[in-house]
Amino acid sequence: MAFILNNVLENKRLTCVLEALENSIEPDVEDILHKEWLDFTEDRFIGDVFEPKRTHTQKHEQIILPDINDTLSDTAEGYVNMLINQYASCLNNLEKGNGSLLCVRSSYGCGTLPYFFGCEPFIMPREQNILPSSLPLGGDAIEKLVSNGVPALSGGMGEQAFKAGELMLEIAQRYPKIGSHVHVIHPDTQGPFDIAELLWGTDIFCDLYDRPGLAHSLLKIICETYTVFMHRWLEMFPCKEYTYHWGYIHKGAVMLRDDSAMNLSPELFDEFIKPYDSLILDTFGGGAVHFCGRGDHYIDSLCTIKGLSAINMSQPEYNDMEKIYKATVDRGIKIIGLNPQTAKEAGARLKGQVSM
Repeated sequence: MAFILNNVLENKRLTCVLEALENSIEPDVEDILHKEWLDFTEDRFIGDVFEPKRTHTQKHEQIILPDINDTLSDTAEGYVNMLINQYASCLNNLEKGNGSLLCVRSSYGCGTLPYFFGCEPFIMPREQNILPSSLPLGGDAIEKLVSNGVPALSGGMGEQAFKAGELMLEIAQRYPKIGSHVHVIHPDTQGPFDIAELLWGTDIFCDLYDRPGLAHSLLKIICETYTVFMHRWLEMFPCKEYTYHWGYIHKGAVMLRDDSAMNLSPELFDEFIKPYDSLILDTFGGGAVHFCGRGDHYIDSLCTIKGLSAINMSQPEYNDMEKIYKATVDRGIKIIGLNPQTAKEAGARLKGQVSM
């Protein structure tokens, strides 16, 4: 790792980006923005919809971002490209003047945990320029996987997440303003049921009926693995009270993804998702849940989970938003990163509990 660290952090392309970011960060501007986010998170914001913006913007030379596929290899060049993509996005935020706090992450796609179980990455076509997924092991492999227990968190692209994290730690030490104002968020660890689908494949939706006991056994192993992974991650990047996922602030250490939940009935959600999300949130002092697609059919149940501080939803147009608001803002649960048009249409209905 020492060889990679030196070869990465002395790379001229990367140091150019890091020096530009270090010189562009204005601590007073970032401190004001951070305080505004804390006021929103702690219910001190007065207004309908929280729409933060920086008080000053910074121009910089255009940076050509590497293709995503060039950020994935376990080589010095791969880490250089991944770090450039991450830290250059912070420069873009400063230039746009938007209200997103500065964040970076070890970015290897939704397969971060499935890789440890033996899933192979599925690299997307270069022209799509998006992160990889993972190839499922299939339902016939699940019994053996469960009997093997928690896998070693080593090898492959999963381990690269920790290596990239070590590089980000070193960057924070070398560049004081980056260290103070750029937040390293945890990798894409999905949520327990999303991981189960990635491991099992789409047959899981029938096997929940045909093999429910095996599904529960798998979800227990996934939660144990998730816990080991996050404890190791939080040793590097402790969470005192708040997480800065995607430039938002929410209470608790984790951001769970429940994208697969839209395919389940409320009853199946209560059986196969809620108890395992609850376990993770309880273990790590709470957190937030993201979901794509429709979630209004299970949102009421989701929002009774202890420690849930916020939700992030990407497609409000697929939901009965009044059901969403009753389950969330009426209970003091934040909605972070809501579509601006949806937020503005709801206006005062949102009671200062929603950010764009």
